[in-house]
Amino acid sequence: MFQTDILFGLPIYKTKIDPDTYDKEKLLSIMKKNYSLGPRNNFDEYNSNVHMSFADEKNKKFKSVNYTKLKKVYDNVFDNFIKNLKFNYDGAVNWTYDILNYTVSNKDDYMNYHNHLPKDDFACVHYLQLGKGHIGTKFKNTHTFGNYFKLIRSKLCNSMNNMNKINSYIYEDFTLDVEEDDMIIFPSVAEHGIKKVDKLSDKLRITIASNLRLV
Repeated sequence: MFQTDILFGLPIYKTKIDPDTYDKEKLLSIMKKNYSLGPRNNFDEYNSNVHMSFADEKNKKFKSVNYTKLKKVYDNVFDNFIKNLKFNYDGAVNWTYDILNYTVSNKDDYMNYHNHLPKDDFACVHYLQLGKGHIGTKFKNTHTFGNYFKLIRSKLCNSMNNMNKINSYIYEDFTLDVEEDDMIIFPSVAEHGIKKVDKLSDKLRITIASNLRLV
């Protein structure tokens, strides 16, 4: 079952991943251990200690993560997702996906805006673990008015509920409300990142990113 939200005119799909259907605690244990060894993927240039395994899975400094059981869960999730999309033809639709990386972060960690073009159609974030104060993925409003609308129509912006997704077009960015074990799927063109958290949380923020494409 997918919940569909609209941010800045883009559909954001959300579903729940049952933690009892794969080896969640084993994956978390490996990711936490790797995080304790220090930053990964040269994010020091951003003054962020975020630990991300992107294109670094063969690094022998860190223990590799076996996604075999989780992939079986993802197979079903993505198959159901594709079946619920609206195509202009009937019949089977071929698709594939890759687990891109896992990311571990906490206080003062963040990730700059980016997208998953040009190779993929959808990007996916699975919130494996969230601690107190951690939030979901931050999306950038890329409409031309995104950076200045609040300046010329400040009364409207200040009057509107900034937590309601229907009002997302008013603001420069919007962070979707998520819980641990949620997965969101969104068009790969969407600019997204991780907002800096100012306080140390009781748990690490751990996510898994995947790319989905039609073939």
